[in-house]
Amino acid sequence: MTLLLNAREIEQVLTMRDAVSAMEEGFHDLAAGNGVNRPRSHTYVPRPLPPDEDRFYLFKSMDGALPRLGMHGLRISSDLLVEHAVGGKRRREKIPAAPGGKYVGLLILFSLDTLEPLAIMPDGYLQRIRVGATSAVAARCLARTNVRRAAVIGTGWQAGAQVNGLFEVFPSIEGMKVYSLNAAHRAAFAEKSGPRG
Repeated sequence: MTLLLNAREIEQVLTMRDAVSAMEEGFHDLAAGNGVNRPRSHTYVPRPLPPDEDRFYLFKSMDGALPRLGMHGLRISSDLLVEHAVGGKRRREKIPAAPGGKYVGLLILFSLDTLEPLAIMPDGYLQRIRVGATSAVAARCLARTNVRRAAVIGTGWQAGAQVNGLFEVFPSIEGMKVYSLNAAHRAAFAEKSGPRG
């Protein structure tokens, strides 16, 4: 039987601590040759152009397996990308263009034994927490153990997970700096992140 999960159900059970632990274990398996990973694949399709803007449909896929867990995961996303000039530089943005102003992405887990799909779920929260956990694992491997100050570059949707991941692996952090080209975004992010951020 295939388990169908929604974003709220995933958020209720998956913590940053669990995500950091899972990412560390997965990276250990991969490094030891006990995991398989296919780099992501991007397919770009040009879309009609408004003035001064390049628009592309992007289909993205990536997958990997952890035999120790008996699972193979496939992540797919269907996106609209827009490139336009901001401050004289080209900037690429992913637009929530699906009905209801949403993004579209799925994660499908398959059994290596029965070949059946075990679970199908939206990728939004999973993607965000995976990126934060991956950065946290990298920071723990590269930084001193008694980190007191940290910094995050950017204030987009995934930045909050970056902060949460850093606090998870470095409880010694007393302050965090954030950088953004947009002062209003920077202030809003600092407010939302709370006194620790």
